[in-house]
Amino acid sequence: MFHKDLIARGVTVIRDTVAALVFDDNLHAMLRRFKEDYYSFLIPNPVPAPELMVPYVVTARTPPEDSRTAFVAFPEGHSLNPEDIKDYFERLPPTPSIASISRLSLPSPPVLISPSCRSLHIRSTMVRVLEVLLASEIETARNAYLRILSMPTRLEVAKNAICLLLWLETTLGFNILGEVGTMALDGISLTRVVFEANSMYTFVLQGHYAMPPTFEGIPTIMALCGRGLLVDYRFFMFHKDLIARGVTMTRDTVAALVFNDNLHAMLLWYEEDHKFTPNPVPAPQLMAPFIVTTRTPPEDSRTALVCYQECCHPLSSEELENYFERRHGFGHCIERVATEQPGAGQSAKHAVIVFRSARLRDEAMFGKKTEAIYVFNGHDIRLQRYEPPY
Repeated sequence: MFHKDLIARGVTVIRDTVAALVFDDNLHAMLRRFKEDYYSFLIPNPVPAPELMVPYVVTARTPPEDSRTAFVAFPEGHSLNPEDIKDYFERLPPTPSIASISRLSLPSPPVLISPSCRSLHIRSTMVRVLEVLLASEIETARNAYLRILSMPTRLEVAKNAICLLLWLETTLGFNILGEVGTMALDGISLTRVVFEANSMYTFVLQGHYAMPPTFEGIPTIMALCGRGLLVDYRFFMFHKDLIARGVTMTRDTVAALVFNDNLHAMLLWYEEDHKFTPNPVPAPQLMAPFIVTTRTPPEDSRTALVCYQECCHPLSSEELENYFERRHGFGHCIERVATEQPGAGQSAKHAVIVFRSARLRDEAMFGKKTEAIYVFNGHDIRLQRYEPPY
């Protein structure tokens, strides 16, 4: 009763858009015939009916204010006037932001807040295989993959190298694959980067380090990743579990598309058809949804990688935690800290911080997209945002 007008607007838009498709018997009959043609394998690349390929257009919208609306409810017998509610929220401290809060407690009684529902919009958002293949990162990775295969290289080694380099590029922001795709086939750099990347892949995923003696260390990868400020051999040793999760996810999702020759052949045919045919229809395999069935742990999405100069005074977990929470006044923002245990004659230079939320991590990085630099006792501390593949 109270939300009658808002509900009427929402139900009307649903009735005139997605519900109209639910009730359209003709469209569902066409869809059923297309599925029968597709799964019978009697017709190669069956073409859907034109009615199924037309754009889905929404001509009506709810008012803009509905997208910034929240419902408020409180127990019967505890009346609150609009001025009390408005005054309470406007006097809240700037952090945590109201957008991140799902339950607030007034002095009496509790108030429940739920954002205006957008689940239908979210669930209907779908990425197709074609869209992923057209992404610039996939095209760059494919070019690098073909470049590696142009020299004497085992297929497994080439795939291992691309998986690791693609993970470095997409999660840490380095521009690596573009460089690899232009390296000379008869040069030593391409050979080095393939051996180094394959060795790091086998180390983090299979537990053994198969670096040829003449290529001790990973100097080429270090050069491609900012001359080893963050990424070096010890980086892979210390972050082994996190890297293994990320590289495995990359291998099983986007990298699988990079290596799929059939899909890239279909994409090439589709692009050629575009030159001669108006509105060509992509192959069904290209129009299939791109589905990711597994995810990395939630804590990976609120993780920051830390590195500092080896000559710097080795920082303990407690010192790092106090440095961010007390000295910089971020408050109780850190869930845990782990620091590197260096070998004999070495000083620690790597650490990892898991924040209590991704928002708190972003605040500690002052909103910067990739890295933030702090100064501790005259030495730089680099905080690198980690963005897991999924």
